[in-house]
Amino acid sequence: MPSTPETLERAFYRALNEFVEPWVRAGVGSPGLLSPAGLIVLETQGRVSGVPRRTPLAGSVVEGQVIVGTVRGARSQWVRNAAANTAVRYWLRGREHAGTATVLAGWHPEPTLDGFPPLVRALAEGPLAAAVRKGWAFAIVAPTADGADAS
Repeated sequence: MPSTPETLERAFYRALNEFVEPWVRAGVGSPGLLSPAGLIVLETQGRVSGVPRRTPLAGSVVEGQVIVGTVRGARSQWVRNAAANTAVRYWLRGREHAGTATVLAGWHPEPTLDGFPPLVRALAEGPLAAAVRKGWAFAIVAPTADGADAS
């Protein structure tokens, strides 16, 4: 079977994620007191398979919400999975949390941002919206009542 750039890209990210994911889930590289940005693991449910999928991602904690993104846009399976099923789990500082993902992507309906804290809303409407227009995709993950606070 011939390799295309897309299959090579997918294979690269799968191999990288498989290596990095256990470390990030354990808390290595998490956002913390010294830096609001770092690495988290986001678990989505496969929109076709229904199988849980864990992906290490760069993210920032802003006003208790976790913001993650990708320059790969719709090619990132975690974004498409989060858009299909907003109930997610994530690991931050070595602890598991339950959350709800709000997807910001050019191919996805624009979300209502009224319930988000002011700074998160300003980021979503400003710099994140500008990046979405260039093909990026983001998810704002809000902790749910059964999940611990992300702050």
